[in-house]
Amino acid sequence: MAVYTELTTADLKQIASIFGLPEITSISNFAGGQENSNYHLIAGGQEYALTLCENKTPAEAQTLVDTLRHLEAHGFQTTRIIPTPDGATQAAIYGKPLLLKSYLSGTVIDPLPPATMEPLGQAMARLHQVPVPDFLPTRLAYGRETFSPMQQNFGGPHPFLDWLKKIEKYLKDHFPEDLPKALIHADIFADNLILSPDHGPVIMDFEEATNYYRVFDLGMAIVGTCYPGGQFNALARKELLRGYNSVAPLIEAEEKSIIPATIYAAAAMASWRFWQFNVVQPGAGKQEHYRALQRVAEDLLAGVAE
Repeated sequence: MAVYTELTTADLKQIASIFGLPEITSISNFAGGQENSNYHLIAGGQEYALTLCENKTPAEAQTLVDTLRHLEAHGFQTTRIIPTPDGATQAAIYGKPLLLKSYLSGTVIDPLPPATMEPLGQAMARLHQVPVPDFLPTRLAYGRETFSPMQQNFGGPHPFLDWLKKIEKYLKDHFPEDLPKALIHADIFADNLILSPDHGPVIMDFEEATNYYRVFDLGMAIVGTCYPGGQFNALARKELLRGYNSVAPLIEAEEKSIIPATIYAAAAMASWRFWQFNVVQPGAGKQEHYRALQRVAEDLLAGVAE
């Protein structure tokens, strides 16, 4: 979660009016993330989370709204959408979609405490048991389907793009296409989790929710939570998978695909970072940001080859 738009006093009065809130007496920024501006509000003694979607169309923002409302309807613990007094689930300011959400108290901790990993696996399994709604996309926004177009559209050769070709071939040979799918989060990193004293690890920020392979979601969670400081924590992965299997046991084909799924997840996120910071935001000073995740995939590939 991050902040790209600073809200003025006049903006806050307008937002309070839109959502029927008392005077907003406090606003602070959430840190982290890439896609939105996120704020912690206090109004009338109540706490709220406010999201200004920097890059989403209203239709794309509505998919996020519908996802959160679908999860709420099925009893999955995460933030919930707070509508306007007339029932609208999103508003707009500066021509950008604006969402008001419930605020869950807790902390973001990176790296995650060891005791968190088993309950995180259980929470992921419960998420994957939620029925998949028809409106979710069935293609991952930065999945392997995007690797070849990236190579064609980059505008020239690059060693990372050659590496992606190797990953494509590896996945074709080692990642079956008939594995079980579910409603997945697709971006479970420590900064997308709130450690709540009442609810344990709460999965937040369903920006990338997709109808996709559940083992890919586990692979992404391994990448996002089991490599503190870039060093693999085998016990963290063991506890994550133990928690998952205690609620929704993996089938044999998924068990065999854990390492390929983790390689896939690391490569997919590396490809997103490569494109984001070498094409979309080349001035952000993060042109090499993809390399850490590329190394994760390379280390796993080396282990497979041994």
